[in-house]
Amino acid sequence: MDSGIDVCIEFPWWGNAEEDISNWTLHDIPLGTVTEPYWDADQGWRILIWKANATVFIASGSSDEDDTYDTFISVVEDRYRKAWVGVIGSSRS
Repeated sequence: MDSGIDVCIEFPWWGNAEEDISNWTLHDIPLGTVTEPYWDADQGWRILIWKANATVFIASGSSDEDDTYDTFISVVEDRYRKAWVGVIGSSRS
């Protein structure tokens, strides 16, 4: 969730997310490249995350029929990483 742009990207079918994330390091943060984006999909949900220069792009959608994405945002990489560091830290508390 980014309060500055009021967008929340969810991983709706991720069971035990807090437990999983508590074991993460910085290398586990979802991030790919333009040619090999991070992706995940499950039960009518899909996400792509990739970095170009110092910007992270996130596309998420709910279509089982095609590669249509409902939400597309971009955020500065430092802000993206800081948000994940915060999630990782709070999951360990």
